[in-house]
Amino acid sequence: MKTRKITGALVALSLMLGLAACSGQSSETQQVSAAETEAAATEALSKEAEVQTEEQGSSGSSDDVKVYMIGGMPGGPAWGPASIGFETACEELGWEGTYLAPTQAANQTEIYELMITASTNGADAIIVLAIDDDILGDLVDELKADGIILIGANAGLDSFDAVVGVDSAEQARLFAEAVLETVPEDEHIYSVAMTTTLNTTTDEWNAVYEQALIDARGAENCTFYDTLECQSSTQTAYENFSAFKLANPDCNVFVSLNSYAGLGVNSYIEENGLQDELYAFGIDDSEEILQAVKDGNLVGTLSQGFYNIGYQGVYVAKQEMDGEDHEWQISSNPEMVWQDMADDWAAKLGYTLK
Repeated sequence: MKTRKITGALVALSLMLGLAACSGQSSETQQVSAAETEAAATEALSKEAEVQTEEQGSSGSSDDVKVYMIGGMPGGPAWGPASIGFETACEELGWEGTYLAPTQAANQTEIYELMITASTNGADAIIVLAIDDDILGDLVDELKADGIILIGANAGLDSFDAVVGVDSAEQARLFAEAVLETVPEDEHIYSVAMTTTLNTTTDEWNAVYEQALIDARGAENCTFYDTLECQSSTQTAYENFSAFKLANPDCNVFVSLNSYAGLGVNSYIEENGLQDELYAFGIDDSEEILQAVKDGNLVGTLSQGFYNIGYQGVYVAKQEMDGEDHEWQISSNPEMVWQDMADDWAAKLGYTLK
């Protein structure tokens, strides 16, 4: 549309000059008329160019900005809210937004292909869950060279323009604080966490989490087990924790680092009546997880702010387009949701708990 405005001015200039040249006036009169006509047309062209520049500079209201979000899953407890936040921000800015996701949770090879799709379709910015530099590194360099803005969605490579999400250390500290607030001081902490192998920040998380508990309670009062795997599956989480608890009956603290881990252990606790024996913490704030918190199967859940990851990701991309300064690691404002907060928190997200 902006190109057509300039073209229209050029056509007007040609027509006016042509009319002046073809009129029956004397040569002197023709020269004067042509000069005046050319000056008027040139002024019009200049004004059109100014309008074009102003429109190009106003990215917040432009209707031709294309932004893609590539999440870890098509929906679910975390990426469902993220996609809603993304779509809301795009609508506010008048941008064309498209949400894509791999069929296999967080699969980096699929995400590689989806990034190519976004680029081929003219993406100005891509907000993406990027974990594996070996798979994505070369492509990221190519996209950056093409001028595409790259924002990490809870994880990103070092060359990205920014990452919006929960910092691993921040998350670990929040969980440690929740455990210390819940487990009585005279009770030994036997703690295990469960995640997915695609979470590459587990080592950092473990170090911060364990050190925080040791500093508060002493190493002699804390026991930490190897992290369990759930493969982003409620059933796998249930089965793996069931086998672990059978072999380690002393375990009294469970921490979810994946939404489905908390859902699986929620079922295990409810079936075995362990609400008073196991301090279990979920992650994210889906309706199912909040219901588990309200029911008392989970002591609380850490809302990672996935809605904010999608929403803020768009606005950080806008800041980058506009040349504005911003932090590289941007918090999605995580918060622990306790049992007495569950109903109000759910209502804020549009859920009604039983």
